[in-house]
Amino acid sequence: THAHLHPIVLRPYSSARVYQLIFLPRLYVSMAGREEQPVSGFSRQVDALSRAMFRKAASKATPLADRLPLLSSLYGLLNGTSYIVDRRKTERWDTLAEELIHAAWAPARAGEEEILTPLCLCLADYFYFDPAPEEDPWFLFLRDTVTRFGEGLASSPHWEGLSLEESLARIGLMNRYSYMFLDHRWDRLVGEAFRHYAARALSASSPSPAVWGRLYDLSTEGNACPMDESLAAKAWECIVRTAIPHAWPTS
Repeated sequence: THAHLHPIVLRPYSSARVYQLIFLPRLYVSMAGREEQPVSGFSRQVDALSRAMFRKAASKATPLADRLPLLSSLYGLLNGTSYIVDRRKTERWDTLAEELIHAAWAPARAGEEEILTPLCLCLADYFYFDPAPEEDPWFLFLRDTVTRFGEGLASSPHWEGLSLEESLARIGLMNRYSYMFLDHRWDRLVGEAFRHYAARALSASSPSPAVWGRLYDLSTEGNACPMDESLAAKAWECIVRTAIPHAWPTS
């Protein structure tokens, strides 16, 4: 467990904003297994959060560009807080993933960035334990997208015309694809791009909570991105300060 993590106990409200729901799984995964967390109470918190996230991700009132990141964050919650697989939740996640992938397929293929990268993150989750993903056109689309992103970095240290958040999301996708599917072709470029965009974020006047969330993930995930405890601590403090006080009580 990282020294900078707070022992916070939270209860998700139905009025929580999407970026707050996307952040909370990071908190619960960081808390999983900590001795001061009573197991039954922690499980109830995780269940309550997963229900809120399933509802929001399944709702057609939630924009597709938000439903996809919610789904991927929910995957992390379901798989990072328990050693026991909940088959009912896993099957529900798979069913919802297939629905959202179908809905996102056309806009992603048309190059809509706010759909494309979140869709590919969901595809990576969806195929993570598939023994032969290369036989599926969805996986081939994921692989080809990562390859295209990598080729862009090969000719320039950054992508033109993308926001900081979108660029960090691409780096996160490429890093996860690398360790999930053991395809390390772009690792050196991903590490360099991470350092480039982290420096840009730290020099920005006020990065958004989503940017801080990306920085936290990337600075703690390892693989192609160098572990950075001080950046993780700064990102954690900033996102806890912006994501939590307005929607949840602490105890």
